[in-house]
Amino acid sequence: MLAPLLVLLLAGSSPSAGWVEALTARTVEPPQGGAVALYGEDGIALLDAGRLAACLAALDEAGAWPEAWLVVVDLARPYDVVVAVRSVDGAEVVEAFAAERVEWDVDGVRRAARAALGRKPRTRVDTVVVQEFSRRVVDRYPYAVPADGARQGLLAAVPPGAVLRDAATVDLGAGGPYTLAIVMRDARFVPARCAPGEDRHVDVATFELVLTDASTALAALDLTAWYRETRGQALALPRFACAAGDAAGSADPELVRGWIRDRPADPLLDAEDLDGDGRALESRVPTAGGETIVVGVDPASRQPFAR
Repeated sequence: MLAPLLVLLLAGSSPSAGWVEALTARTVEPPQGGAVALYGEDGIALLDAGRLAACLAALDEAGAWPEAWLVVVDLARPYDVVVAVRSVDGAEVVEAFAAERVEWDVDGVRRAARAALGRKPRTRVDTVVVQEFSRRVVDRYPYAVPADGARQGLLAAVPPGAVLRDAATVDLGAGGPYTLAIVMRDARFVPARCAPGEDRHVDVATFELVLTDASTALAALDLTAWYRETRGQALALPRFACAAGDAAGSADPELVRGWIRDRPADPLLDAEDLDGDGRALESRVPTAGGETIVVGVDPASRQPFAR
C-alpha cells in the first residue's frame, strides 16, 4: 500500500477523501466542555486540509504506520486532542478524545485515554506522534446581525445592519425620549492574549454614535472615521477584561462563543454633565489602546460629537 505521504503527493495538497470522511464524522469533548469537530474548513474544527496534510506527513516521516497515536497540540487551545489512527485497508479513526496538556508519551496517552473514555483504549499501539500548531486558527469572531423582523425596541431604531454595543438616555427636552447609542457595523470580537499588556478582549468594527428617538435614527457620527482622522489609527473598544480561566495566547472557539454569549459587556456610555452646562449629555468612552474619548450630543443642533 502507498504510504499516506506519497498518496498526498500524487493527489495534490489535499488529504484523501477517506481521511476527511473518517475525521469529519468525529467530535471530541474538551475538559472545559462543549464539542469540537476533528475536521472542517470553518476555522473552528481542530484540523483543516492543510493541518491534516501536516499530520499525515508527520506520521509518515516517523514510520508510524499502520497504526499510531496522533497527538494534535494546538497552542491556541487550552487542551490537546489524541487520535488513534489506522491505515491498512483504508483510513480509520480508532479512538479520539481531548485531554489536558501534558508531556505526551505512551504511558501518558494510555492514562489519558482511560480517564477520557472510561475504559481501556481499543488499541495497544505504542507509537506516539505529536504534531504542534502555534498559529491562531480563528482570532476574530463575527457578530450575527439581527434579521429585520427580529429588530425590536431600541434595535429597531438604529441603522439596519448594525449591532447595538451600548446606549444611554439623554434629555434634550421636548420631543423625547432620546437615546445616544454606539452601534457597530461589520463587527468582530477579538480575544486578548490575556497576558501583561493585553488583558482586555475587544470589539473592532465601524463604530457609529447614533442619536435616536423612540423609533428612528435622527443623526449619526462615524466614530471610526473621526478617530482615524484625529488620532491616525484604527479604533477598537474594550468588551470585557480577561477572567480566570481565559486561555493565554488565544482561546478555543467554543469557549469564546460562551464568553460572548454569557458575559455582560463593559459599559461605554454613562451620560454625565462633563462640560458644566447643567445637562448630562456627555460620556467618557475608554478605547482599547487605553485612551479615553468624550462623546455626546449638542443640545442645540442635536448632533452627536466626539472629542
